[in-house]
Amino acid sequence: MDIVPTFGATPAQAAVGWWTCTGLTSDTPFDFASGTSDPQILDCDVQAGGFIVAAGGCFNNTGYTTTGLTNERWDEVVEATRTWTGADDPNISAATPQSISMNLPGSTSAVAIAASF
Repeated sequence: MDIVPTFGATPAQAAVGWWTCTGLTSDTPFDFASGTSDPQILDCDVQAGGFIVAAGGCFNNTGYTTTGLTNERWDEVVEATRTWTGADDPNISAATPQSISMNLPGSTSAVAIAASF
């Protein structure tokens, strides 16, 4: 499978992370959350037997601290001042909401997203 990101305009920065899963009955997320503060608090509802994926990025930081999800998949510094992270929890209990915190001390231009399926 080829993954080819497309953009409506030239982005100032971009990162791509992907997860594979099986058994989905829909490719539409059950819930979605996004944030731009520090720390980024993402409240995402999840149904029983579901899972959550989350990703974030920022300038002027050297590492994320993610809580509320069990697996941090990557935490990468790119071009010395850009940091990207991705995390998930494939065995999460139903929650309304599941609170996810992505803490980026000293960061600017932070953004994060989470989706549950």
